[in-house]
Amino acid sequence: MEATGLASSTLAGLLGVGGVIVIVPLLFNVFPLFGIPEAVQMKVAVATSLATILPTSIQSARKHSATEAMDILTDRVPEGAPRTALGFGIGSVSAMMGIGGGTLGVPLLSLLGYLIRAAVATASAFGVIIAIPATIGRIWGGWSYPRVPRFSFGYISLIGFALIAPTSIIRTPWGVKLAHSIPPLVLTRAFAVFLAITSARMFWSIFT
Repeated sequence: MEATGLASSTLAGLLGVGGVIVIVPLLFNVFPLFGIPEAVQMKVAVATSLATILPTSIQSARKHSATEAMDILTDRVPEGAPRTALGFGIGSVSAMMGIGGGTLGVPLLSLLGYLIRAAVATASAFGVIIAIPATIGRIWGGWSYPRVPRFSFGYISLIGFALIAPTSIIRTPWGVKLAHSIPPLVLTRAFAVFLAITSARMFWSIFT
């Protein structure tokens, strides 16, 4: 679990994304060993991933903000209905999949003309905004469900959270430092690889 926290925190700091690609598959495969019912395994995995995204994203956003690369999106993002649609789309998909806003936010910001470091730094804050209501929703949704595992808060596994979150919080600055020290082209390629792996995992989940 500590290795999972290390991997997710590195991704959070380096790419401005949540650790869904690491956390959700790990928890989904570990839960059966502890007798967690199949009907709730994915719900608990996604909810726990969202819960860990919150403190990790806060730490990532703080460290990226200190580099002065973060932008508050006052001039490049479209106004009116397009801005609302973009925000709703990123938030909805991220909450459903248990991912941080960077997975969709970084490509979007890049399309809007942001340099990769600025896109990563800015998108790192999306996770905070998304994770708060999404986590509350997962708590509320599983609050009275009778088949959630022991030591759960709604659909959130408190044991999983306790094992992953501390390492993620402590190690996130490593990823941030790496993001601002490697060449921008390398960072862009790293994000492209991350997107390819994430997309492949999602399609695998859909068709298997």
